[in-house]
Amino acid sequence: MERYHDGKDLDTSSYPLVAVCIDKDKNSQNALKWAIDTLVQKGQIIVLVHVNTKGTSGKSLRYIYSLHIYL
Repeated sequence: MERYHDGKDLDTSSYPLVAVCIDKDKNSQNALKWAIDTLVQKGQIIVLVHVNTKGTSGKSLRYIYSLHIYL
């Protein structure tokens, strides 16, 4: 079963967008679990968004990474 999807071929007009911001903190896992348990319906895509504002060297670095998960 495919778990990751680019979302291009799916009709998502009947579902609102659900996006969860994540990082390495334990609260991200809790937020994702809560969103899946209370907001997301079967067949819906949930978008995970990770924003990093600092690189490992401490210099300012900004990037956004997102992943669509098809449930």
